[in-house]
Amino acid sequence: MVVTISGAMRIKKLYPGKKVELLWSNEEKTCLASVGQYGNDKMVLKLLDAGLSFNPGELQDIIVRFTVPDDASYEFTAIVALYHEQSHSLLLENLSSLNRIQQRGSYRLKAARPVFIHLGEGAYGERWLEGVLLDISQTGARLLCSASGKPGDIIKLLVNLDEVEHTLETEAEVIHVTEDEDQVKLGVKFLPLPLFDQGLLLEFIFKLWSENKATKSTL
Repeated sequence: MVVTISGAMRIKKLYPGKKVELLWSNEEKTCLASVGQYGNDKMVLKLLDAGLSFNPGELQDIIVRFTVPDDASYEFTAIVALYHEQSHSLLLENLSSLNRIQQRGSYRLKAARPVFIHLGEGAYGERWLEGVLLDISQTGARLLCSASGKPGDIIKLLVNLDEVEHTLETEAEVIHVTEDEDQVKLGVKFLPLPLFDQGLLLEFIFKLWSENKATKSTL
């Protein structure tokens, strides 16, 4: 089992260009980044969220998470030693060993697109209906639909991730329900996803985020 950053680099589980999630241990803030240079127990990360507010005068503990398809999800902690404003990058020091993790919190991306929701059996067979995906992360999503549910319900979802040529088919638990006239918003948590799905979902989130950023920059 890989337990060090150097070991992960040697066997290409972690490498320059790899997309990772950053979490600040003292704040409810996340960001996407890509791995840059690595050496002598230091690492450079390129921030992919230009709107992130960061105080370069404060050293902060940070958590770095990434998924290796067909293997596991990992995280390590580090200290932000330097912030380079022009390149929008961080220099990390005091890298910890890798920890194998269960996903707890993830970057959430707004992504308005159709989603198919299965609410169980009805009088005329299966109750599949089309809703709208409002946002999505590696651990859950928010949905807009015309049928209600209650916390604790287990539903099925089909989401076409066309950008990575994949259809996410999963079960999810309803966490909260908000009703507004004839529309219902469901907050759901995915039941454990296969690592293959986790990797493609993170790639989808990054790819759609990149496309949205490029579109905004041309306006």
